Amino acid sequence: MTSPRRKALLGSLLAITLALSAWTLLRGGGEDEGVVAPARRTAVPAPGGSKPAPSQPSSPDPAARGSATTPAPEGGSRSSGHVDVFRAYSYEPPRPRVPAAPTAVVQPNAPPPQLAYTGRIFVGEQVIYLFLRGGVEPVRLSEGDVSGEYRFLGVDSSGFTFEYLPTKQEVSLPLPGNWQENP
Repeated sequence: MTSPRRKALLGSLLAITLALSAWTLLRGGGEDEGVVAPARRTAVPAPGGSKPAPSQPSSPDPAARGSATTPAPEGGSRSSGHVDVFRAYSYEPPRPRVPAAPTAVVQPNAPPPQLAYTGRIFVGEQVIYLFLRGGVEPVRLSEGDVSGEYRFLGVDSSGFTFEYLPTKQEVSLPLPGNWQENP
């Protein structure tokens, strides 16, 4: 094409484009009458699975899901005009939720009482055992007495038996080397 002929063709195309744009604007075409709502994603069966994979991660907050999945209201346009086209989406099938295995509650071991046996006293049928707490404070205990966090339960062949009150565990102190059952 020659230069004047080319200019005339381009000028007429420009004039036609401007005329159509003005006609559309004056006709009231400012509304989005022809705008179609974006397509919703549908569930697709996961490969090797019988259940269809969810199309969107579920979220209780509608704002957290993004506005791209909500259809346009009747009349055409969205009120916010904002569509999140860069939201995160994964095409991997969701991992199955495995319930956590129940864990056993482990009670801590009761600390041994800080008592040292020093002797015993017989008062009629009752036996009173003498201990030193921390090496300095004398303590007299008979069966059932409470001293600090410990209840004295008695004496058997393995030693002195105490109950640690916070955890209800039994703790024993060994018998001294010179122990005699009945002196």
